Amino acid sequence: MKNQSKPGIILVLPFDDNPYQESLYTPMRAAHPSDLEIVYWYWRRWVGLPSFFALAAITALRGGRVAHLHWLHFNIDRRFPFAKTISSWTTRTAIWWLVLLRYRIIWTVHNLTPHEPQTHDDLAIAQIISRRASAIIVHSPSIRDRLTEQHIPTERVIVIPQGSYLDAYSTPPNRDVACRKLGVDPTQRIVLFFGLIRSYKGVAELIACWDERPRGATLYIVGRHLDGLSEPDLQRTNASGGGIEFRLGRVPEEDVPLWFAVADVGCFPFTRVTTSSSAVLALSLGVPIIAPRLGTLVDLPDDVGYFYDPSDANGLGRAIDEALSASDATLATHSAAGVRYAESTSWPAIAETTFALYCRVFEEPMPKLPTRRGRQ
Repeated sequence: MKNQSKPGIILVLPFDDNPYQESLYTPMRAAHPSDLEIVYWYWRRWVGLPSFFALAAITALRGGRVAHLHWLHFNIDRRFPFAKTISSWTTRTAIWWLVLLRYRIIWTVHNLTPHEPQTHDDLAIAQIISRRASAIIVHSPSIRDRLTEQHIPTERVIVIPQGSYLDAYSTPPNRDVACRKLGVDPTQRIVLFFGLIRSYKGVAELIACWDERPRGATLYIVGRHLDGLSEPDLQRTNASGGGIEFRLGRVPEEDVPLWFAVADVGCFPFTRVTTSSSAVLALSLGVPIIAPRLGTLVDLPDDVGYFYDPSDANGLGRAIDEALSASDATLATHSAAGVRYAESTSWPAIAETTFALYCRVFEEPMPKLPTRRGRQ
């Protein structure tokens, strides 16, 4: 019989190809090989929900009693009339199913609500999860404050910082080699936007702001899922010779360190954000950042880059100008500060704190079964 002070099987929902999860669970498995088993739910577009219900039941029968919810993916990922209404009920049913199977739920608030609406009221779904969760993990005290503003109880909130990506990718080559491999002009100062391209990330605002800047630098926009930018925007920008280059599409894993090796500074002009893996990735790879003071970005040290007030209409432009006018020595100082910050967010320590939370939650009384009111 398993030692009841240990959590045993952890159901992780869902698996994501972002290095975050394996960065968390690899040191946890290494430190507790006989006390822990991680079971991932691999979401698939056509069989996602049926596979969730089956896996949750099978894992519960095997003794799983802790479900760690990282992202919400219980919606119907199709566009048709009433899809969001149906998704509200499928998401509520999934939460109900976990409670019915007597899981203790832990929710990491990577995003308070999904970036693209999944249901007709995503905030209401977040409030339901918060009432059912045995513990809620946030990466910053500022996120806890945001939960309070949204009427989400915080008595079960624990702050565990997001770890860095120091060891997630191969060591970047020197800049000249990376520029040659990617076809980038090494004589230009390079500003990099890297990541999924979505409207809330401020890419359209960045392009408009860049058009007003003096030349002598190139902005590279690298990533997939173009959202919030129309085809005419791209044609206009590319035709104008405005110092913007697009490399659209999925970036092969081996190219990720190359892009940060060529960048002098990373620019992440979010209009809203909870946590930012792309900003942490940049700092981990020694690239200073330009970013607003939003979400977990408010906790980053001043010396890792160039920050601005998101309510200041000219803040992004001034931050870009400051970065472009900085000397190589100044950028190198910011780069070193970013790496020091990344080194301070150790994954083994974060994994151990999370494992201790699993143990504590595992020892708590079984959750109450949903009532009629809880299903509403």
